[in-house]
Amino acid sequence: MSEQLDNSPAIKVGVDDGHDGIKLWFGSANAISEPVKVQIKSNAQKGNGGIVDVSERELNQMTVIVEGQNGEEDEVFLVNANHVTNRIDTRTPDYPYNNLNLALIMQAIREQRSVLDGFNRLQIVAGLPANQYYTKLTSSKNDELIDKKVNNLKSINRAYSPADAQLEDGGRFYASDVAVMPEGYGIAFNLMFDDDLNKTEYYEDFYDHGCVIVDIGGRTVDVIKVSRRTCKPKGSDLMSFDQGILYMREAVATAVTERLNRQKTIDDFSVDNILKSGWFGKVGSKGGVDLNDMLDKIKDDHVEVIYQSIKSALESDEAMGGVIISGGGAVLLGDKLKAKIEDHDDNCEVIIPDEVVFGNAKGFWKLAWAKFQ
Repeated sequence: MSEQLDNSPAIKVGVDDGHDGIKLWFGSANAISEPVKVQIKSNAQKGNGGIVDVSERELNQMTVIVEGQNGEEDEVFLVNANHVTNRIDTRTPDYPYNNLNLALIMQAIREQRSVLDGFNRLQIVAGLPANQYYTKLTSSKNDELIDKKVNNLKSINRAYSPADAQLEDGGRFYASDVAVMPEGYGIAFNLMFDDDLNKTEYYEDFYDHGCVIVDIGGRTVDVIKVSRRTCKPKGSDLMSFDQGILYMREAVATAVTERLNRQKTIDDFSVDNILKSGWFGKVGSKGGVDLNDMLDKIKDDHVEVIYQSIKSALESDEAMGGVIISGGGAVLLGDKLKAKIEDHDDNCEVIIPDEVVFGNAKGFWKLAWAKFQ
């Protein structure tokens, strides 16, 4: 199987397996053009019960089974943003290398199965939060955790969906090569190189001056300093803290629940709609509730916490080369954090790239091309 796998066509995949969402960016082994991107919510529950309003076919499409190892039982997950009723909290220490992580990534891959026809070998670059990738006391890599994540992704063939049973090999994918990088560096690499891996103007700027990447993720906010002259992350000056977008979502859910005098906290689906529209219920209707002022204050408060946590990093020499705000959380908080930094730090040029959601995934995809020839 190993020799057959190594000779089969490969897909390069950049994996940003966040606590709030899974983002993938991949392309074929024969060309670096026409990449495909995928995004799903990190919403899953254990088992396949509790869903009564869907057909058996739909249920099978949501189901991902992860085969047990060393005598352990298989685990069954339902992965679906709209139908999951008992969402598993992804903010656990073992998330980077557990079965839930595999199930979520597999379901994201399955979203574009038609594009992957004929390809079942993957070459993956994924990430870890900066404070997990490095051991700060020694500024060295956390080899034990990195190896756990690499080995977990290499076992992605353990994850499959019963909906794909009729496909060749049961619709399974195999990872022949896996590398792990610090989250945030994918964003920098994406800016430094174009889709043909040619150096961009950002590369020259980062080479001469360095930069600071602020990656607002689901669980963590990662701050990576990219060193001048090397264009590589500095393990000695990393920063990562638990103030990602999931914590702001919890603040929204709590505030709205109290505002409406409800006994039960509003669900994730309602929070999504509030974040999109600023309203609970139908926008502009008599039965709807305008929450824009409340939402704006929650965002301001969250940005203030992030700014207070990162302001020491903004005094570094690398910040003179630019501060890049990216990550899925930048969609909601990027403009406010940019304004906050510019109000207090006159010498900081703050940039919000076009691809804030897929910055890490696309950068990891480019790193896969650089690493796996």
